Amino acid sequence: VFTLKKILQDFSSNQDFIKMFLEEAKISLNLKHPNIVRVLDFGQVEGHYFLAMEYVFGRDVGTILRTSVEKRVYIPIDVACTIIWQCAKGLEYAHSLVDSFGRRTGVIHRDISPPNLLVSYNGDAKILDFGIAKATKSGNRQSTRSGVLKGKFSYMSPEQASGQPLQAASDQFSLAIVLYELLTSRSLFFSQDEMETLERV
Repeated sequence: VFTLKKILQDFSSNQDFIKMFLEEAKISLNLKHPNIVRVLDFGQVEGHYFLAMEYVFGRDVGTILRTSVEKRVYIPIDVACTIIWQCAKGLEYAHSLVDSFGRRTGVIHRDISPPNLLVSYNGDAKILDFGIAKATKSGNRQSTRSGVLKGKFSYMSPEQASGQPLQAASDQFSLAIVLYELLTSRSLFFSQDEMETLERV
């Protein structure tokens, strides 16, 4: 069983989306770790690109958090820590990945947040969506050409929020925010005003 991911029809001719999609495929096909959602295949059919991805039978952490708040049930500390520990192992693998010449590629996810962390009903936690990830050796490009920040503001590290070059610590910071929210059922930085969110970060 697998999941297909493709560019929506409205954006299928957008070169920036296509470039980002191809970058995701390039990075994701090399990531083979039990705590990262596997990309099984990549291709193009009638001009439409697609990714065939491992299907995770479970829920994303965002859904788990919302449900716990709605039902007023705290997530057990050991469960929260186990989820984060598994995701941290996946991140360590991605951050330490080397190419065929033994050079570290420096992959940074840049969008670690509850919707991108999946938990299977077997208890396996996996990182999803390297769609805005970058390999640092490709030039430390941390924003679009128009200067728009990528990623969810309330889970950004201070350096990402200010548009600085990113290292592995940025993903670790984002993962720590998720841990805080799992333990407290409260948002750490979120505000309805995006600029205020960035200022809090």
